[in-house]
Amino acid sequence: MWQNIVRNSVLPDYDARVDVSRARGPKRHYHVDPESIARAALAIIDTHGLEALNLRDLAKSLGVGTSTLYEFVSGRDDIVMQLTGLLLDEIDTTDMPGESWDETVRRVMHSVNEMALRHPMAFELVALAPENREPMLTHLRRLEQLFAVRGLSAPVFTQIWSVLDAFVTGFALLETKAIKLAKGDEVDGREVASPRVPATEVWSTCSFGRDLEVVIAGLRQTYIRDQATERRNRDRQNPEV
Repeated sequence: MWQNIVRNSVLPDYDARVDVSRARGPKRHYHVDPESIARAALAIIDTHGLEALNLRDLAKSLGVGTSTLYEFVSGRDDIVMQLTGLLLDEIDTTDMPGESWDETVRRVMHSVNEMALRHPMAFELVALAPENREPMLTHLRRLEQLFAVRGLSAPVFTQIWSVLDAFVTGFALLETKAIKLAKGDEVDGREVASPRVPATEVWSTCSFGRDLEVVIAGLRQTYIRDQATERRNRDRQNPEV
């Protein structure tokens, strides 16, 4: 009897069974997440430039379909925000006990410049990132806390950072442009020839350190001195009993 039941049963063929298994749910890509997408996007920009970033090539580099990307990001702007966060995370903002404010400035500024040199094609994203939005907002709060430990008030930090940011961003943008000039690559959409005098001799790590010392000396003579004077005046007005 059981043989007749089995013989008369309608069993799905192999292809049908495969379709049934696929119907259980979409294939999971465990190697794909927002960070892996951002890192893949950064790799494309580092190699081919910012204009080369598109969802189709990005998905191809990860071995998935474009629709898979939308499971983790909302679009190109979201990817740019994520990879800008990766670039900011490369900046050394750790707290080093016993470090003075100017030593911290040197460490952070050199770290920014080194990040720009590692990613000359992508640094523009950091330079143009709005300060009142993520991920730059969290980065600035981290820096404010770092310098607060070194005795800088929030208003003084804001003033100092506006100077430092203008210096390091401007220097890094010109430095990365000099790298492209030295290679004879396209700059601002046009192909240029390599100059007779390498531009990297002007925009170099050595010149960056030298110019940074000039900036620090100016900060010391203005904002830091003003803060010290303000504290002395406050102490005189409110002497301890």
